[in-house]
Parts: sequence; structure tokens; C-alpha cells
Amino acid sequence: MAGDAFVLLEFITKVFFIGLTLYINDWLITSGIRNVSFILNGITADIALTTIPLGGKGHLFSAIGHRLHNTGGAPRQNQRLKGAL
Repeated sequence: MAGDAFVLLEFITKVFFIGLTLYINDWLITSGIRNVSFILNGITADIALTTIPLGGKGHLFSAIGHRLHNTGGAPRQNQRLKGAL
């Protein structure tokens, strides 16, 4: 079953990239290398820039949660048991 899924995935990937290659070749000939390069680099930069807020917020939230947990700033149920130990 897993082998069949792998073969299907490989087939779909190959067909997709063959179609993409045929389209990009015609697009490259009509638009020129400079325009195509700018567009592809812009798409890559846009995708990369969308990950910055996600990484920053995730780090910020984990740092705040870690600080609150370690300093006792957040109310916890077992806080009264801490002094007894």
C-alpha cells in the first residue's frame, strides 16, 4: 500500500514539473531572463518574509510563557504546595 502511494506521488510530481518546465520555457523566451528572474526571486522573497512574523511571535509567546512559569507570575494550582516541600 505504501509503495503504491509512493509511486503515485512520484508520478504526479514528475507530470507537474514537466508541465511547469514546458510553461516556463515559453515564458522565459517571451519575457526575457531578467523579468522572469525578478518575478521568481520576488515570489521566493515573499514566501520567506511571511515566515518572520510567525517565528518571532512563536518565540515571543514561548519566552513569555517560560518567564511566567519560572517566576511564579502566572497563577498555578500547585503554588501553595511549593512552600511545603
